[in-house]
Amino acid sequence: MFKVANYDNSSFEIQEIISNIYSTNPTELNMIHDVRRDLYNNDPVRRLDGTTEWIKEADTKFHKCFYSFLNSDKGSVIFDWYYSFIENCVSGWFDESFLYQKSPSFRIHLPNLQAIQKWHYDSDKDHGHPLWEINFHVPITDCFGSNAIWIESVPGLRDYSPIELNTNQYAIFDGNRCMHGNKLNKTGCTRISFDFRIIPFRSYNKDIIKHSATTKRKFIIGEYYELFEK
Repeated sequence: MFKVANYDNSSFEIQEIISNIYSTNPTELNMIHDVRRDLYNNDPVRRLDGTTEWIKEADTKFHKCFYSFLNSDKGSVIFDWYYSFIENCVSGWFDESFLYQKSPSFRIHLPNLQAIQKWHYDSDKDHGHPLWEINFHVPITDCFGSNAIWIESVPGLRDYSPIELNTNQYAIFDGNRCMHGNKLNKTGCTRISFDFRIIPFRSYNKDIIKHSATTKRKFIIGEYYELFEK
């Protein structure tokens, strides 16, 4: 299903970095939808034909604010934190060199929204990730109940349970083969987190031609992945 590991997040200061992006303080991040009402819009888009569509995750104002910071001159602090986490927390799980996702995926699961609307597994036909990837999930706020990622215990069983974590924990899971997704967030609390994928070097296929459905980067070193040498 998934493994949970503890770590000392005080040495990484990622909560402070994220709170600075949103001009708030770390203790308010799980209620950022109240603190920054100017960025929060949970209303669906209503079309003239009567159909509706909920706001998609990457289209929220919170995401736009984050990626504006990430792509600015100040954005290097996110990558510094990310590489430090890879070096200090991830590398110990492997006895060989490995590839890591070049840029971590930023998630913000707001109340009354469903962050990732499509239930999926990463190697399915719509996402096309290479086999043998391992998923890491790092919360910036507590993850619980309907604001958490829900995942099946083994591929095809569909016995979903939440990956509940506090901010001194991270999870390792098989999102490559196990179906997972999000529910409509009814907790009243925002979940902010990062996730990324690792693939052992021995499982890497440099001749792969597929690319990420989101970033359009090929699943090779220098595009979707970077190499961590041991």
